[in-house]
Amino acid sequence: MKILILVFTYYPEVNGVQTVTQYQAEGLAMLGHDVTVITGDRKKKDYQTNIENHKNVRIIRVPAYTEFMLHFGKKKEYQNLVREEAKNSDVVMAVCPLTWCTDWFLPVISEIKCGKLLMVHGMHDFRWSSYKNLTLYSFIRKIWGDIRWKQLLFCNRKRFKQINIIAHLHENDYAYGYFKKHHISYNKVLYNAVEDSFFNINDSIKENLIINVGTYSINKNQLLCLDSFYKIASIDYKLVLIGTKKNSYYDKLVKKKKELDKKFGYRNVEILCEISREDTIKYIKKAKIYLLTSYTEMFPISIIEGLASGSAYVSTDVGIVKYLPGGIVVNNIDEIPKAIDMLIENNQWKEKAKKGFRFVYSNCRQEIQVKKLETLLQEAVSNDIKNIVV
Repeated sequence: MKILILVFTYYPEVNGVQTVTQYQAEGLAMLGHDVTVITGDRKKKDYQTNIENHKNVRIIRVPAYTEFMLHFGKKKEYQNLVREEAKNSDVVMAVCPLTWCTDWFLPVISEIKCGKLLMVHGMHDFRWSSYKNLTLYSFIRKIWGDIRWKQLLFCNRKRFKQINIIAHLHENDYAYGYFKKHHISYNKVLYNAVEDSFFNINDSIKENLIINVGTYSINKNQLLCLDSFYKIASIDYKLVLIGTKKNSYYDKLVKKKKELDKKFGYRNVEILCEISREDTIKYIKKAKIYLLTSYTEMFPISIIEGLASGSAYVSTDVGIVKYLPGGIVVNNIDEIPKAIDMLIENNQWKEKAKKGFRFVYSNCRQEIQVKKLETLLQEAVSNDIKNIVV
């Protein structure tokens, strides 16, 4: 098949959607498909498209980005590019609603005469009941998101029904229920996955280590990791935080550690950034506990990377994490230190980790999920042909 992927983030950026889309695109190329990715580059000023090739995936970058939930860039030029590329494609896969790449694609969807699949990595949650421990920042984002995205989803509801297959991260994801509620059919489930290099069942390499990996940011909330770690009873454990690069939030973490050392006494904490992927994987494999303290997540890759590496997890109640075996989800942030101590006591983390590992190995290997995606894309093409015939 000739596959066109529309995604707002891609290599060499580093984030959850990029990670998943990249292994999907490269995995499909390895299966013999012709894959093109159209993605954004906020640094570009003009619309002169530049075409690259990375691991047999053709990449076209256009000047477009989203900031404060508003889309910026050359919308008409992007739509013309999609029209032209789609003429020679068997199927178009748009990634994530409520992003510029999908929101600008939907107005021209009726002109696209090939199969269409929407890959949903969760979406804005309009419920208030699911938001806990709101900060002023997250409260403002919630209000603005309700206003901004409700109107956009309403305007696009009929357009969503022109998509042949809609793939969600989990059957209990909020987006899955939203689409079903509004009678948008053809919903399927496609779990996130991890690369084979993470899988580990060797307890002998484990250390008294708690880890968190993710961009240093308010949403990832690594400050809560620090606060919680200093309150656990097990002082012989080490905390490692790994981020992509130094920023103002990194500076806050360094400052906070010094304050906590003065208050509670020195604790073994490493705040790392700009380390290699190989070294990151080594750290994750050594950890007994993966600690996730985010305000919002959907199906966090970091959790299943930890489970694949034989770690148990402690997490805030975000996204679909509570449906994953292998750890403890807390209802209140004050419960985090107790949950960590519970896993440490009598090595209870081991039993949790085994359950999580079995689940991830059976369901979340990249080879499995790429082949499932290939089947869904073929189904989208088949459904589109049936609709044309009818």
